[in-house]
Amino acid sequence: MKTISMLLLVAVLVPFSTAAAQTSSTVVISPIIGNPQASANQIVAALAAILDNGPARPYLIKIEPGVYDFGPQSLFMKPWVDIEGSGHDITTFLAQGKPDFAIGTVVTASNAELRQLTVKTLGAGHEAAVGIVVQTPNSRITDVAIESTGANLGCDGVLVRFVETTLTRVSIFASGSTTTTGVAVESGASAVLDNVEVEVRNATSINRSILVLNNQNHNSLDVRNSRLESHGGNNSFGIHMLFNIEFTATLDNVDIVANQASGTNAGIQSSDDERLQIADSRILASGGSQSYGFSDIGGFGRLKIDNSFIAGTTASISRLLGSSQAQIGGSKLFGGAVVGNVVCAGVWDKNYVFFTNTCP
Repeated sequence: MKTISMLLLVAVLVPFSTAAAQTSSTVVISPIIGNPQASANQIVAALAAILDNGPARPYLIKIEPGVYDFGPQSLFMKPWVDIEGSGHDITTFLAQGKPDFAIGTVVTASNAELRQLTVKTLGAGHEAAVGIVVQTPNSRITDVAIESTGANLGCDGVLVRFVETTLTRVSIFASGSTTTTGVAVESGASAVLDNVEVEVRNATSINRSILVLNNQNHNSLDVRNSRLESHGGNNSFGIHMLFNIEFTATLDNVDIVANQASGTNAGIQSSDDERLQIADSRILASGGSQSYGFSDIGGFGRLKIDNSFIAGTTASISRLLGSSQAQIGGSKLFGGAVVGNVVCAGVWDKNYVFFTNTCP
């Protein structure tokens, strides 16, 4: 009898406790049919109504299927408040471009995650179209599709500044404008990209899947299991690195394609003191007046490549004379001859001619 009484007590208490937790910390937003602007206003109002968010009281805003149009405004997330849609192209956040790159359609907050939805930024008539801006610590973006198109000056998928963030299972498409950038890691920032697909194209000047700009020795970029495509314009870069000091970048199982630009196409272009380690990756650049799998135009960086395929019509790998020694092992180098201070161990060329300790 005592055992039966205890089981009955548990059966009564557990459902009550779970329901109470969900009611107090989860807010469900349903669209207003035929009025995407009013639908978006509901999300803004729900965030404004949350006043006790914190580590002891995290919240979830669950967004049901529909289009939520923020117009000229942005959605500013709150710390400890996750926003979750109902899936890509099922829940869509829509907004216009902005006068500059400081604000995106969504601006993340610390200790909060954005997930399971699509973010579209329509830049026509505006200088910038930025999907998501990250500038607070411990922000996460997971299972999100991002489209930024049509701005006059630039279209960015994700802009990361000052902090470290993680992107997991994210797809990014940026098109049009003077420049397109999939992910910008700037001004003392770090980023982890895992299962990320980026496609940038049709900018008149520069198309680049990842821009790494103005970072220091405590900053890093870690890209895993991802694909980066950059097409067209005057110059096209898979990863474009500028004005960094002792910045570390690690690539593992990454595909990079850079082509169709009239000037330079480069899988990776390094210009300053960047340290790169690349493993089990495929980097292909072709077309234009010159193309490089890897190009170092600054002469200060360090490079190590293992078990990878590197192709460039002008040179598979180009290093400035006087730069630190690059090390390439167990890899296929395709296209123009290796240039600069590079040591190769066990590599082969497009005709499968094997080089024991020299470079093709």
